Amino acid sequence: MSILDGSKGVVTAAAGADADFEYLTLSENHCMAHNEEYSFFKTADGVRIEHNMVSISYGSEPERSAALQKGIDGDKALYEKIKTALAKDCHILSWDGFHGSDPNVLDGTSFSFEMKLADGKVISAGGTNSFPNGYRELTALFNELLYPKN
Repeated sequence: MSILDGSKGVVTAAAGADADFEYLTLSENHCMAHNEEYSFFKTADGVRIEHNMVSISYGSEPERSAALQKGIDGDKALYEKIKTALAKDCHILSWDGFHGSDPNVLDGTSFSFEMKLADGKVISAGGTNSFPNGYRELTALFNELLYPKN
């Protein structure tokens, strides 16, 4: 079952929060020299979804370079489905201030997350080998949209 299949309807203020967003960025580092970065951006026509590989080189000044792996554009209906999935399935609005760590894992994944809501509020979270409720659902949503299984 698709994560978007369970996200019927639109989240409203009555459901607990205004889930309209301007952008969302999730960066994952899998103990490699690069990060994977996933993003949703609200557009005039709907939503832009991107997957980038990001490298940072450290010299006198750190330099960041990003290589687009895949990008797709969706309409307003897709934006609404994503918005609902973020609130209902991924519990994004509860992530603000999450900073988890599991020191018992020797090699794993760290992440950083930022989301700007339409009202200007910024939600941020981060962690190493410890993730907020709904994290796996968010990564599944990105993968489902960018790399659908036929």
